[in-house]
Amino acid sequence: MLCRLTKCCFCFPLRSGLIAFGYICLIILYLNIISIICHMSDLFQGLSSTDPMNYIILSLALGVNIIQFFFDVILLVGLHKGSTALLEAYYECNLCMLITQMVIAGLYIPLQAYRSYPTLKNYVWLLSIIMIFCGALVIVCQFYLTSLVRSQLRAMKHAVVREEV
Repeated sequence: MLCRLTKCCFCFPLRSGLIAFGYICLIILYLNIISIICHMSDLFQGLSSTDPMNYIILSLALGVNIIQFFFDVILLVGLHKGSTALLEAYYECNLCMLITQMVIAGLYIPLQAYRSYPTLKNYVWLLSIIMIFCGALVIVCQFYLTSLVRSQLRAMKHAVVREEV
């Protein structure tokens, strides 16, 4: 790893910032899961379009968000307990999620632009730019969180080595 981060958001101590970041992510994921469940409920009740692709997209989004929610809980437990094993598990999952989010963004954005074109011909480019910006923002935040967790892991392992000597 080329850069070692010592502060979260360049001003908070690393561990405290990661704990705050973890709780914020947990709240956002919780609200996102509730939103997806409400959209699925609308689909099942027939209140919105019954395109089969909507079922697939919402099911995948729900699964990914639930997995991410559980791993954010693992992050918080690992930070509170000071467990390097839990943080390593979170770090590895976060790397997989980062790659998954890049692939999903690369596939989902063009698919949505294609699906939206017949109804939003004049605004499809604006919609695409907004989706690209949101996808890039999520990926950058995920990458930053991964870097912070890696820095915290290194700091914890370095502290253990220093205590043993």
